[in-house]
Amino acid sequence: MPEPTQTMPPPPHRQTLTLRDLCSALVQSGEISQQDAEKVLTANLGAVSQNGQTAPRHPLELIAIAGITSRADGRTLDLDRLTHWLARWAGQDYYHIDPLKIDTPAIARVMSYAFAQRHGILAVEIGKDEVLIASTEPFKSEWESNLRQAIRKDIRRVVANPEAIRRYTVEFYQLVNSVNKAGGGVESELRAAAGPRFQ
Repeated sequence: MPEPTQTMPPPPHRQTLTLRDLCSALVQSGEISQQDAEKVLTANLGAVSQNGQTAPRHPLELIAIAGITSRADGRTLDLDRLTHWLARWAGQDYYHIDPLKIDTPAIARVMSYAFAQRHGILAVEIGKDEVLIASTEPFKSEWESNLRQAIRKDIRRVVANPEAIRRYTVEFYQLVNSVNKAGGGVESELRAAAGPRFQ
């Protein structure tokens, strides 16, 4: 179903999105009211637990938790709808990560686990001349030049659900780690991430 036409705000001044950046942009694009934005900004919506540790949620997740209704069509702004909106704002395609279609050994060769985690990115498709990189920070580009030089391929960027990127980054690299161990003593990708590659 086609998305409603919206007047999208200009890109934020900083590359890493804050909750205030997103709330302001949602107000400017007509998705939520200023009152809803203030509700989200003043709420204590917590963090997410991952591998026994507490990590900050992506700002989109905080907005989704608030359960705000879109002013455009009256539907709840869940995380998937918010991710579609972020993709439109950034002028990038939305990407649904299907784990059954991911070549996990290939994506793990593109970048280390640490590099993926640090920048909130994940390689999702590897072509002959191009690599598709999903991200949660579509305006953040500081990693692109180093990665492009290392893989010697073009990079095409897409936006994916931050919850999915966080989950599958861990799962895919753990799978590669398990396969490597079963294959006979290849160093763990999760440990290798601490090495010099893309640090």
